[in-house]
Amino acid sequence: MNVIDLFSGVGGFSIGLKNIGFNIVAFKRRWDWEYVPIDYIDAENQTIQITNKKYSWAIFLEKINEKISEITESEDKQMGNRFVNMADNIITEEVLKNKIMFYLWFDIFKNEDKKDKNYIFKTAEKDYFKYADLFHKENGTKTLLAFFDYHKISEKS
Repeated sequence: MNVIDLFSGVGGFSIGLKNIGFNIVAFKRRWDWEYVPIDYIDAENQTIQITNKKYSWAIFLEKINEKISEITESEDKQMGNRFVNMADNIITEEVLKNKIMFYLWFDIFKNEDKKDKNYIFKTAEKDYFKYADLFHKENGTKTLLAFFDYHKISEKS
């Protein structure tokens, strides 16, 4: 006869849930925590790769986190140096689109006015583009590269 231990298990706690503020008093009271600043020096070791082009994750973070800070007037929504899991310190185009751009689009800038001069999702050619444009077969990568150019995120040398 096999006996199953119903009282053992592993659990986790997410503070990223919607409508739950970071400064929950109960959370702070029950668990030890510490602020860990964004490590832009560590981020220099990671690379965003789009086709055969390579970009600095640190520069991307600096530029986009500045925009996040302007829009949210807060630091708690900024992306950190280890925001996504990456193999061999490479952030692929798929991870960039499906994780990072998704986060920016639907969690940070979802309510922003496309006509605002600070609107983030635009290129030199377009006043705005849609999230779905990033996945267009022929122009998705081109739109992503134009987004990088517009925000002056240049290729690594």
